[in-house]
Amino acid sequence: MQDLKNTFIGKDKFSYQWVFENLLSEDEEFQKFLCFDGIPNKKTIIKASSFDLSDGKGCFSEVFRVTFEANDGSSYNTILKIPGSSHFNDAINKSVLIDDNGNKFENNESMQKTLVQMHNRECEFYNMVKFTDCPLPKVLKAVHWEPSSNSYGCLLMRDLGIKAKMQSFSESLTPGQVMNVVEIIAKLHAFTIKNIDRIKGYNMKFPYFSKDVDSIVDTQIKKLKTKFPDMFGDLFERFLPFVSNEKFGKYVTVDCHTNFNIPALLSHGDIWTNNIYFKIDNNGCISNEVEALLDWQILNLGNPTIDIARLLMISVNADIRHQYHDAIFDHYYNVLTKELGDIPQLFLLEDFKKCYKFSQLLQTYHTILMISIFTNYIPKEDKNILAQKYKEEILMLRLKQAIEDGVRIIENDLKDFEYDF
Repeated sequence: MQDLKNTFIGKDKFSYQWVFENLLSEDEEFQKFLCFDGIPNKKTIIKASSFDLSDGKGCFSEVFRVTFEANDGSSYNTILKIPGSSHFNDAINKSVLIDDNGNKFENNESMQKTLVQMHNRECEFYNMVKFTDCPLPKVLKAVHWEPSSNSYGCLLMRDLGIKAKMQSFSESLTPGQVMNVVEIIAKLHAFTIKNIDRIKGYNMKFPYFSKDVDSIVDTQIKKLKTKFPDMFGDLFERFLPFVSNEKFGKYVTVDCHTNFNIPALLSHGDIWTNNIYFKIDNNGCISNEVEALLDWQILNLGNPTIDIARLLMISVNADIRHQYHDAIFDHYYNVLTKELGDIPQLFLLEDFKKCYKFSQLLQTYHTILMISIFTNYIPKEDKNILAQKYKEEILMLRLKQAIEDGVRIIENDLKDFEYDF
């Protein structure tokens, strides 16, 4: 029988015994798993193992599927997400400190401080905010990360198993998927309005602003132009001067909505394809129904149009964005109105749409980074080279059309905008 107490997951942060004990106390499904012939705790765990689902892709967190095998041959899976850990330790030894989204930090200390804040923000979402009118992973334990006391943080979650999948980044979300995610966003905003006094008592400021993202984007754009020389024409030159500075990002995130008489509301902050699990149908295909919205570490009280903009610009092709634009915003506003009940609306839909244009520009800027990183770092050993080529082309077209839309906003809708921030 394996010694669970002295066998660790990842880099010696959490033992299998720690996971076992917390599952035993917090997870009803695990308690049922240990039953045999109706007798509690009848089964004996003979082996525990883990697999790193992040596989080096998440630079500053490790996500493990932990498996416990019982003496009758049955097994039980759970998920353990550890911030930092070995990927973080590798990163802080590099001369350039860049996070998953390409944001560069001044030094190791600033990077660690940001990562700690982001992990703890996600813990606060589950432990304090408690927005439950949303499909979420079943979080059994959310442990704060306290480096000063050598107390490591983690999230212990129930495995989503075989009933849900994450869609490929190159596959545009469908109209039905978009509508279902937008409905969650509207419910989050209604929840904020109903609980605003309590939420204002928490520190929900935007977790970080990178000072060097412009230089990172410039580097990625050079690579894009080299790899796709005929794709973008003068689009970057027409788009970047308006959006590529730290002040613009802060304005859109923190202040923009106030100019349109829209209150600060909670935003997830990072809603895009890789943070959404959709249920699968009987054929194993991804459906429109959301199983879980993940990664709440950038949760903040600010511009409420950010989440819809990030979802649409990064994860949705232009034809769907344009064809369903009005329907998406009408659906958002109708759900919000319904959820508020007797509480009057605090802003007009038209003002929300105007504010959204600024968020669209900012998220288009982020889309340059997200798509360029994806296409510039595809493993050469990929077995299906042709499929990968087509994925790249789909993403490049998505990016090009997003920038074209951004240029139209800048040169038409915002041509008289006073850029004084």
